[in-house]
Amino acid sequence: MKKALRFLGLTAVFFGICAGPAIAAPEDYAGRPIKAVEYRPEQQPYPRETLDPMVGMKVGEPLRLDAVRAAIERLHATGRYEDVEVDARLDDGGVVLTFTTRANFFLGRVTVERVSPPPNPGVLANATRLELGTLFTSESTENAVRNLETVLRQNGFYQTRITPHFERDEATQQVRIHFTVEHGDRARYQRPRIIGPVTGDVEEIIDATKWRGWFGWQKVTSARTEDGIDRVRRWYHKRQRLEARASLEGMEFDPETSRVTATLNVEPGPKIDIRTSGAGVSRGKLRQLVPVFEEQSVDRDLLVEGARNIEEYLESQGYFNASVDFESKNVNGPSDAQVIEYQIERGERHKVVSVTIEGNRYFDTQTLKERMYVRPASFLQFRHGRYSEAFLERDVEAIESLYRSNGFRDVEVTTGVQHGIGGKSTQMAVRIRVNEGPQWLVEKLNVQGASEDNEATVLGMIQSQEGQPFSEFNISIDRDNILDYYYNLGYPEAAFTSTFKPAEAPHRMILEYQITEGQQRFVREVLIAGGLETTDEGLVRERLLLEPGDELSRSRMLETQRRLYDLGIFARVNMSLQNPEGDEPRKYVLMDFEEARKWTVTGGIGAEIAKIGGCATCLDAPAGDTGFSPRVSFGLTRRNFLGTGHIISFQSRASTLQKRGVLSYNAPQFRSDPDINLLFSGVYDDSRDVRTYSARRREASVQVGQRWSRASTMLYRITYRRVSISDLKISDPVLIPQFLQ
Repeated sequence: MKKALRFLGLTAVFFGICAGPAIAAPEDYAGRPIKAVEYRPEQQPYPRETLDPMVGMKVGEPLRLDAVRAAIERLHATGRYEDVEVDARLDDGGVVLTFTTRANFFLGRVTVERVSPPPNPGVLANATRLELGTLFTSESTENAVRNLETVLRQNGFYQTRITPHFERDEATQQVRIHFTVEHGDRARYQRPRIIGPVTGDVEEIIDATKWRGWFGWQKVTSARTEDGIDRVRRWYHKRQRLEARASLEGMEFDPETSRVTATLNVEPGPKIDIRTSGAGVSRGKLRQLVPVFEEQSVDRDLLVEGARNIEEYLESQGYFNASVDFESKNVNGPSDAQVIEYQIERGERHKVVSVTIEGNRYFDTQTLKERMYVRPASFLQFRHGRYSEAFLERDVEAIESLYRSNGFRDVEVTTGVQHGIGGKSTQMAVRIRVNEGPQWLVEKLNVQGASEDNEATVLGMIQSQEGQPFSEFNISIDRDNILDYYYNLGYPEAAFTSTFKPAEAPHRMILEYQITEGQQRFVREVLIAGGLETTDEGLVRERLLLEPGDELSRSRMLETQRRLYDLGIFARVNMSLQNPEGDEPRKYVLMDFEEARKWTVTGGIGAEIAKIGGCATCLDAPAGDTGFSPRVSFGLTRRNFLGTGHIISFQSRASTLQKRGVLSYNAPQFRSDPDINLLFSGVYDDSRDVRTYSARRREASVQVGQRWSRASTMLYRITYRRVSISDLKISDPVLIPQFLQ
């Protein structure tokens, strides 16, 4: 409807143009030569050399109304224009066309300010549901405000005023939105309202929420509310009410007291007792095998899965003929209690003495056994072997799938189980017979749709070459490889279809691949949307794998994100396309960041109780008397120091026996090389031995680490160390360890 109105507006424009005192109709301009094409405003989303071919109105050619409409269509298809109008005027027998446009804007960085966490600014920005690079509209901003109000209410801020501020960049059509929040004090809980068929002490249920602390009711947060509801469920689960439900019906806010009354709907459900009969299974193992404990729900599907798990557990213990069924019954009324009894028949314990495979020629026996669950008994792994009918069926499917993926479309796998091996009824052997059948090969391969530049590469990555085994599995691999190749070359609309038919020769196939490349997209520019408060932008630019004019490669975008995350200074790296739906050959790539916490402070208090002190010449306590030494530790780490991604750290420990401090400066990726790191460190250590001497160590070192491979790293280190001793209480200094001399 909107485009139709624009076309009607275009006709009205032509009818409303004055040529002298008379009103000119559009037909009066048709056929006249185009004298000039102008654009208003002068600053357009595209440079003139790009915009003129896109419009397609050439100076000197006769004006056609259908060409004007097509030009408007092409401009709207780019996604960069909210509105396009065309004016025309006569000038010396020719026509001057003026395209008057209004540009769209696209979402850049979104921030939420002046909110006391929780929630933190990143959570609030995500709550707006404004996606980086998408079209900006007033409706999306209104929805964002409503979403923020909801999240703030969930966190106790009921009296809020949210004001959006817009920062527009006309050159890149980017708009940053800053939401300023004014709020009162965070509300507190008060005694919740419990509704539903509650069983048990209501006060205990309220205490289970932990909303009431030692010094009164807690402040409202979304996490605390959800945790409180979950605690109520767990309170009932501990009392064997596995079907207990607790849900939040509402939060009623009292503005006079700034208190919130939560309404909890509690449905305890019946008591459920899960037992076994016929054979014993420990309570802990039963909780692992029956998923109703984990899912906190009881239905037939979960009970059936529990029976299957118990069977597999017994089979792993050698009871290959075990069967498990269950029965559910109510006790003392339909809602009082429910007993679920698993009836187990273990049968006789067996042992798999051998597993043999016959008839296989294309694959060796070891290759097939690697894909099998059924195993013979062995001392180290399975004392009784591993066998079940389900395992055997799974092994048959795995072997047949392996053969079919290699062209054996008619493969058949049969099995047999022989009991009484070696004269013992409990010993069994498993035999697998493979009838491979003929192997189907690719007789001819036709690849259509690939351009000359890409054809050679595409043909080189295809597995289903002529003379190679034919299978649908290989076709799916070819499809994934080809599409990944095109996506990484900037063809986001690439498509792949395949067809095949039997050839005249037996067991041969004719295979055809049809590739639709679509339009190739390129990088117009990489824009930093925001978030680099401390980090040097050059640090980010050095790790970009996309430059203006490059193909819009998906793999390069992912690798760029990985390299930035590897710095360890970003909590989030968001990478997106501006105007993703627009039909334009060159697109802006947007990057938005959230820096990780910069400062880390650690501390601790402890003590050491040991034989401390004593005298070298006393005989009553040669090891010293029991002493007490308090200890304090403190650590401070600054990440992303000076915005370079470097880390400076100070760790210290002080006690009556030791004073130690370590200062280090770490450049994880020295000179932007991910395989080289540089570390400066300094150590001061003043330690007093229990009875013999005191040692003081001062040390400085420089270390360069070079990673040669994933498993090998070479370290180059230069260390200066000076050690001195004092308070010597032994006669022979040779007894002092050499490292401390």
